[in-house]
Amino acid sequence: MFRLLEFVDAGGLIAYGATLDGTFASAALYVDRILTGAKAGDLPIEQPKYFELVVNMKSAKILDVTFSKSSPASRGSGQRMAPTVKLEDAGVVRCRCAVAS
Repeated sequence: MFRLLEFVDAGGLIAYGATLDGTFASAALYVDRILTGAKAGDLPIEQPKYFELVVNMKSAKILDVTFSKSSPASRGSGQRMAPTVKLEDAGVVRCRCAVAS
């Protein structure tokens, strides 16, 4: 299991972690606040808002790993692939979730 989602695109089996685009967006907001006069020490620490579970189905097939139909990996996110994806035909399945605030 990897923390960086890009490792799955390179052939790793599974990754779970904060999305890089969300992390970079948060960093940009911090930079903006500091450049507009806020003190860095006064800014609150924020947790990532979006996490993503990424499964490389080709690697799973090679390793003989299966996922149940009710698992998040079998549903897809609908953002980067069709929600009616067949697991056997999928390359990389991505499931994004938002953290409830």
